[in-house]
Order: sequence, then C-alpha cells, then structure tokens
Amino acid sequence: MKSTIVWFGIISFITVIGLSMSACDLENNNALNGNGGSGGTGGGISTATELTLNTWSGQRSIGAGVENWFKFTATSENQYIHLERITMTSNTGRIQLYRSANDPVGSFWFTSIESQSLSITSGTVYYIKVWEASGTYRISFTDSSLNPNRLAAMNSAPTLTLNTWSEQRTLSGGGEHWFKFTATSENQYIHHKLYQTYASATMNIRLYRGADDPVGNAWSSSLAGYHNVTITSGEVYYIRLWSQITGYDGPYRIGLNTTITPPDI
Repeated sequence: MKSTIVWFGIISFITVIGLSMSACDLENNNALNGNGGSGGTGGGISTATELTLNTWSGQRSIGAGVENWFKFTATSENQYIHLERITMTSNTGRIQLYRSANDPVGSFWFTSIESQSLSITSGTVYYIKVWEASGTYRISFTDSSLNPNRLAAMNSAPTLTLNTWSEQRTLSGGGEHWFKFTATSENQYIHHKLYQTYASATMNIRLYRGADDPVGNAWSSSLAGYHNVTITSGEVYYIRLWSQITGYDGPYRIGLNTTITPPDI
C-alpha cells in the first residue's frame, strides 16, 4: 500500500510539472505554430511570408483576432517598411519588427504610418507582425524611403533631352512624376510650363541624385518659369514633380537647357 501511494504521488507530481511547462510555453508555441499567441489567429512566425526587396507583397486580408507574419533578409543597415492600405480603414492596427518570436526590435508602430525607417543588421533575417487591424493591404521592405510604386516611377523616369520640352503630361493633386537627365554642364536650367485650370495651382519641383539624395531645396511655381541648378557634368539626375492641391489636374511640360531661354517649341 505504501508503495502504491508513493508511485501515485510521483505520477501526480510529474503531471503537475508537465502542465506547468505547457502553460509557460503556450505563448511561444502559439506564435511559432500559427495560433497567433495573444494577438489572435491567422498564422504564426513559422508561416511568415517571404518579402522581396523593393516589391509589394501580395494583397493580404486581416480582421479582428488575426495576425499576419512576414519575413525578410536585411540587405543593408538602413531599410524601410512600407504599408499600402487598400481597404484597411483602421489607423490603430499595429506593426512590430522581430528577430525571432520572443525578440522584438524596438517598439511597435501604428498602421497610420505608411513608411517606417529601420536600423538593422545586414544579412540578418527579420520578421514583421501585423495585428489589430481590419481590411486588405500590402507590405514591403525597401532600401530607400520610396515605396515600390514611387521607386519604380523613379527608375522608369523618361529622359529629358537638352533644349527640348517634354511631352505634355497631366499631374493630379496628390500625385507625382519623375524625369531624369544627364548633366552636360555644371550650370543648367530646369524650365517648366503649366497649363493650369485655376490661378492657385502650383507645382513643386525637386532635384535628386538618387532616391534619398536630394540636391538643394524644393521650389514651387505656377505658370511658366525656370530654376538654375549647380550640378556635376556627366552625372545622372532625377527631377521629381508633385502637387498637393486635391482635385487639381494640371497639364504641363518640363524642359532642360543651359540658359534661361526656354527650350524651342
């Protein structure tokens, strides 16, 4: 009888230890195996979708009690996470970067922030968790502050020819256009001509060497004008144009010259 009692006590003790260990590891197992941990359901870190540099993920859906995971391998020490809200209306959803399930990097940020800069270690795999949001969205990581749409627009920018107006284009409020040119001298002039629909319309213009390398300050103008830039002959430069006037569709042309005289028509 004593032997039976002793063995019963040992079995009970082992059972209690097992239950305690399971309780301690529940959060970690949920995050790793796709049960969502305390954030909800919808896929854990082990089911994270691989992101490609400078490319949007596929469209994803998320709702109450659901979390989505993504992963990427850092290609530099300074990178950006971009969010494109498609039908996502909540700005209070959360995004958090991790090295692993239990190793967050910094603090979370809200889905109201469309671009977040990161200071990370090149070559290391990182994970992104999105939760407490509702609707559809896309996410990406890039090596510049430009999201994939804007980066593609810059990289495919039409080339300007010296002393020649660009084709007439239309810039809508909130939109932006890019052009590029190779400098032929150290002093050049960027000319523009707006065929605006009302007097308060303005165009903002800025020169860049690359996505995150602006040259000088932006300038604004309406109607026709020019701006002198001091640059390096032989280098490729980019011109960004944008308008912040909602509802305005402004046709314009832009040109490049070595004098204050506008390009020939």
